[in-house]
Amino acid sequence: MKLSKEDIKRLKSADRICFDFYRKDDEEIHQIRAIKELRDEWNSEKTVEIPAEGYFTGTYQAEVERAFYMNHSPQVDRGWKTITELLKPGDEILLQWCKGYGDCDLLRNSPVPVTIDHLYLEIWRENSKEQRKIKHTFFLAYQTSKLDRLVAMIKPL
Repeated sequence: MKLSKEDIKRLKSADRICFDFYRKDDEEIHQIRAIKELRDEWNSEKTVEIPAEGYFTGTYQAEVERAFYMNHSPQVDRGWKTITELLKPGDEILLQWCKGYGDCDLLRNSPVPVTIDHLYLEIWRENSKEQRKIKHTFFLAYQTSKLDRLVAMIKPL
C-alpha cells in the first residue's frame, strides 16, 4: 500500500510506533501503528493503522502466529527521524522479520537457551520507468529472548 502525505505526517509526529504482524481469518496482516498522545484530561491517545507489506526470514523455519516491536520514543530516535525524513508519498514500506537470525549452537545449547530476532524496514519506491525497487533498508531492532513463545519478538504458532 502506498504511503500518503498524511501517513508520513502521522509517522513523523507519533509518540509511539508499533510494528505488527498477525493473522485475521485467513489473511496475514503487516502494519505500522502510529500512536499519538492527545494530552487531554483523559490522557487519551489516537492510533492510526498504516498497512505495510512484510515477510519472514531466518534460521527458524516455523509458521509465525504474530510478531511485534514497539519504538517507545520515536520523537528522540535519530534513526527513526532519518527514516521518516526520507519517506515520500507513494513509497511502500516492507517489514522484514528475521527469526533466529543470530542464533548458533552456542546460544541454543546454553543453560538458558536464547534466540535473537531482528526487524528491518525497507522503503520501496517506483523509479522513472514505473518499476518498484528498494530505495533504502534500515535495521530497526533486535531482541534476545529465551527460546520460548512468551517473550520473543516473533512468536511461532
